[in-house]
Amino acid sequence: MARSCRPSRWWGALALLLLCAGGGGAAAQDGGAAADDGGVDDSEARYYAAVEVATAGDPAGAVKALIAIADEAPQAHFADHALMEAARLLERELGDLPAALALYQRVLASYPHARVSRLAGLRVEFLSKNIAGGPEPQRDYQAVLDGYADRPPAQSILMVEQLLAKYPTYTGADRATLWLGTQYAVVGRERQALDTLAQVIARWPTSEYAPQAWYAIGMLHQRAERWGRAAAAFEHMRDHGPAMSGAADAALEDLARVRRWARLYLAALAAIALFLLVHGLLIALPRGRAARPQWLPVEVLFYLPLGGLFALLAHTENPLIRRATTAIAIGGALVTWLVANALRCRPARRLWPLRAGAHGVAVIVAVLSIGYASIYSQGLELQRLVAETLQNGPEQH
Repeated sequence: MARSCRPSRWWGALALLLLCAGGGGAAAQDGGAAADDGGVDDSEARYYAAVEVATAGDPAGAVKALIAIADEAPQAHFADHALMEAARLLERELGDLPAALALYQRVLASYPHARVSRLAGLRVEFLSKNIAGGPEPQRDYQAVLDGYADRPPAQSILMVEQLLAKYPTYTGADRATLWLGTQYAVVGRERQALDTLAQVIARWPTSEYAPQAWYAIGMLHQRAERWGRAAAAFEHMRDHGPAMSGAADAALEDLARVRRWARLYLAALAAIALFLLVHGLLIALPRGRAARPQWLPVEVLFYLPLGGLFALLAHTENPLIRRATTAIAIGGALVTWLVANALRCRPARRLWPLRAGAHGVAVIVAVLSIGYASIYSQGLELQRLVAETLQNGPEQH
């Protein structure tokens, strides 16, 4: 909520005094909160005191105090914010969706030009639709979302499956079914994810969630490198009105970019394979070999501390980055071993400038290919992260 930063701890001691001041008519007559009567506008202090009460574990008491601010001084500076916070507590903490809806509607009616009125309008539209058949299914669904981080995804999936079976006429079933389809994808049940997302489109073709289902289907096909099916799904987003054309264009542009990355990955694998084949033959074929290969050339001894330091410095909490940098360090050790032994076994006695130049280019291509393949193999998330970093520079803190 706007302006809902946490107050310092001494507000807790002041909360009871302020709530008492807001509870009776005498305090308002004295001008403590009645900004309408020309008194001191203490709505901000009372707002933060009520927030502190909610933080301390009494959302019901906080709701009463917040509503009292607007009841006693409708034109007070924080009156609209007090009603919005009270509605949020009713919706998210107390699960009283009809009461929350009534407060959001009150904000729209009483403060149509306030900054919070837009959010109030969105909540009115959402709750009016989703509790039309009764508040229970929406309350249960919100509870699943609120506790999602505290339980395994499979358990949340089961809870939503049971909810949809229990409330077949739930007016928010389109949204819940879309969520279910995306979660099937999260736990690796791709076939079930595609079927569930297709169900959203078939059962609710005019819903606002139908184009989102098409997008999710397209992303599933894109991740599986089914490029044609992904493009077709993104194109279907246009069927849901001109407003979705921009989103469809962005999705198709991203698909083309990811497809180019996939082609580069194949080229990198080919370059790595060719490098390994050529250098492996130079080392393994006995004919014309000047010396036998060494198991631990001095070049590898020189590289190992540097490669280990690189992997250590790149060790972060992100497992994708850890695995990619480890693969790059190992690939660098392999390239160093192959190059050292190839030059040992086949020293360049003739045309050495040309051979040295070609060899240098081959090493550079191999190293870049190993780096690219290591990043690409970790999935789309790391690919996008590296692309954004190269384009915009490292994130500034």
